[in-house]
Amino acid sequence: MIEFPQEALADRVLARGELPSRHMDALAALVAEFHPRSHRSRESDDYGTPEAILASVAQNFSQIRAVPNHAVHLQVLDDIETWTRQEHMRLCNVFAQRKREGRVRECHGDLHLGNIVLLDGEPRAFDCIEFNPDLRWIDVMNEVAFLVMDLHAANRPDLAQPNFRFDSSSPTGC
Repeated sequence: MIEFPQEALADRVLARGELPSRHMDALAALVAEFHPRSHRSRESDDYGTPEAILASVAQNFSQIRAVPNHAVHLQVLDDIETWTRQEHMRLCNVFAQRKREGRVRECHGDLHLGNIVLLDGEPRAFDCIEFNPDLRWIDVMNEVAFLVMDLHAANRPDLAQPNFRFDSSSPTGC
């Protein structure tokens, strides 16, 4: 186990304006190397099936509705849920195909700026989800999208675009 200064967390480095694109490129390369080596979900596993994806989404909406502060936003939440379910139906075959192609893998599951540290000038992911395999066995694109959303939320979409070439024809790539 390695102890590191909290100031080295990527979210804090970014907040100080000290997270250059080269660090994100290095992280993108690290993730691109990790995913092909990680275990694939078996065809018989529920992980990454269209049904499992929808169940997870439905659980999220249910949990949000249970929070009293969100009551004033119920119509917006209903609209988002309706759109989400429509998109799920539209993409159902894509989800199934990506599972068949081996893109559902054992991932980090919680890859965001608060779980990335800069050690010796290099980004390193830590604190993967171990307690819930449903959150860890996901489509590799989910893993990437989670970090991209975090960068957008931090108003740094420019850092979400890596400057390296990835072989998208690889059967294990995103």
